[in-house]
Amino acid sequence: MRIVALIPILAAGSLFGQLPEVTWSAPVPVTDGTTGNRNPSIALTTGSVPVVMWGSFMGDIFVSRLQGGAFSAPVQINPADMSVFTADWAAPNVAAQGNNVFAAFKELPEDIGHVYLVKSTDGGLTFGDTVRVDNVGSDRTRFAAVAIRQDGNPVVAYMRFNNTWGESRYMLSYSNDGGNSFQPDVNATDQSPDEVCDCCQGFILSQDGREVLLYRGNDNNIRDAWLSWTEDFGSSFTAADIDESDWFLTSCPSSGPSGMIAGDTAIVTWMTRGSGGGKPRVIVGTVSLATMQVGFNLKRDSMSAVPNQNYPALAGSGDTIGLFWHEFVSGNVDVFMSYSIRGAAGLNDSVINVSDAPGGQNNIEAAYAGGVFHIVWQDNATQKVMYQTASFSGFSTVERVESGDVQIVPNPVSDKLEVIAPDVRRVTLLDASGRIVLNSTSSDMDVSQLPLGVYFVRVEMADGVAVRKMVKF
Repeated sequence: MRIVALIPILAAGSLFGQLPEVTWSAPVPVTDGTTGNRNPSIALTTGSVPVVMWGSFMGDIFVSRLQGGAFSAPVQINPADMSVFTADWAAPNVAAQGNNVFAAFKELPEDIGHVYLVKSTDGGLTFGDTVRVDNVGSDRTRFAAVAIRQDGNPVVAYMRFNNTWGESRYMLSYSNDGGNSFQPDVNATDQSPDEVCDCCQGFILSQDGREVLLYRGNDNNIRDAWLSWTEDFGSSFTAADIDESDWFLTSCPSSGPSGMIAGDTAIVTWMTRGSGGGKPRVIVGTVSLATMQVGFNLKRDSMSAVPNQNYPALAGSGDTIGLFWHEFVSGNVDVFMSYSIRGAAGLNDSVINVSDAPGGQNNIEAAYAGGVFHIVWQDNATQKVMYQTASFSGFSTVERVESGDVQIVPNPVSDKLEVIAPDVRRVTLLDASGRIVLNSTSSDMDVSQLPLGVYFVRVEMADGVAVRKMVKF
């Protein structure tokens, strides 16, 4: 089977070609400023129609859906007699599959409030009643995040404590009936030492029958980013410290990781000050879910001589990735985007100031589909949530072999690499920085002399081009 995919037009002498130009839509306000604008979250429904959720300073959360170029009237999705935790540094999130939309949130006050879920079946226009997710007795909970499994069922992640706010850990709770009820929670972080960082919100992904939890640990005040995943509904987990910074901090960072999955690779972003206690910097790291080997930690270039970056997010598909964050520049907080068409290694190739407006903007989030990034952020000058799209131009349609028809075996590899694909013309191997390290017209390649790490294999065939990640161990 063959599909038509978007491949960048290659420039002469270039392996990946020039970065495609980005075409921006006009910014559209999601809110009128009367319902708050705290920490927006975005998901894409059927037809890549965005649905946006945000919080107010009064403890309410609202949802709006794009319709005919404008957003619908905000719908309050928490009951009128329930206050919900929202903040500039953490907030509920929304997920969508088709026109099923799920939102998870934490009730206030924190010591007695519960974690709840609401569901929409019409793309976010209306929502049903709240469903309680947690059942923790006298224990306490914090934060809430939701993802949707392949079968359409939601899985909710939340932090759990004992009744004196100790023993912090991250839990997963699964639904088997479309979000109408939830199973007892399972500890997703018992393989990490000590506790999780109790003021740092986690992030959950679900893809190909596997749930991946991203969180910040607290190992005697070492605040590294961690990854834990399961493919058996939480019966077992595989976890790893994915952060090379060893950030020591006795106070609270109030900043957690975010990420995406590309095949068997998790791409994760987080903020750190590093072991020396430097300025806040955004890091992007890759992790092989097959081996749990960390590929690299890439430090995002700063837009200022004195870096101050925070609250990063990722969106994309395969090797097309957008990195989003906010940064203090010349006394103002702006939101930025970096994008790559060659995977995480290319996320220092570009930078765009998304807002570039006075008054301060932060908490940028994005979703991606069909070559378009759908972006929302918190505009503090107008007290509105803003929405904008970024699409690639300079693309031509080329027939590309579907991913299942191009295989790199073995992967990970230690010595001999074989490319299995139809009518291979050339194989090019690149390191994480995009530098060509090997070239061959054969399907076989000797990589035994290469350093350990993550590489990119570019396969040229008679009817298309494919790029795959490879891990050398």
